[in-house]
Amino acid sequence: VEALDSGITTMLDWCHNVNGREAADAAVRGLRDSGQRTIFAYGGGNDVWAPLPNDTPLPEDLRRVRSEHFSSDDQLTTMAVCLRGPQFSSVAATRADFALARELDLPIQITVGAGRWSTRVEPVRVLQREHLLGDDVTYVHCCTLSDEELRMIADSGGGAAVSPEVEMSM
Repeated sequence: VEALDSGITTMLDWCHNVNGREAADAAVRGLRDSGQRTIFAYGGGNDVWAPLPNDTPLPEDLRRVRSEHFSSDDQLTTMAVCLRGPQFSSVAATRADFALARELDLPIQITVGAGRWSTRVEPVRVLQREHLLGDDVTYVHCCTLSDEELRMIADSGGGAAVSPEVEMSM
């Protein structure tokens, strides 16, 4: 109600705590039960986030969630995928995650330019080198990106999103 009162009509749940089938199903059920327009952005669980950087691709359960819960894209709750980006995962895992997301025709949210972790690599440059940039990608945070990387995003047709409360702690 607070979100609607503020003019927010759609919320994206960046759900990177999906530690198994039950957790994924419960997260989707919770969003649907809210009655709001929501996006469930599947991001894997502990296996893909620890330790960092991580070489584990997103779990295959992503396929099941897509087929069981999101057989169409015109529901009140829809699906996306949230990816760690090359500063948190290996290039091989990043490629595999993008391939799976695109195979399932899911919009991609990806962490880039997120504080000190993003100083290890230039994440957008890595994505460009791997031919992964695209208009189906929203780049989240972008705090430490160079002007050149921001131009790469714009040139690819991608979008950017910020999380002011999180960025203040970066």
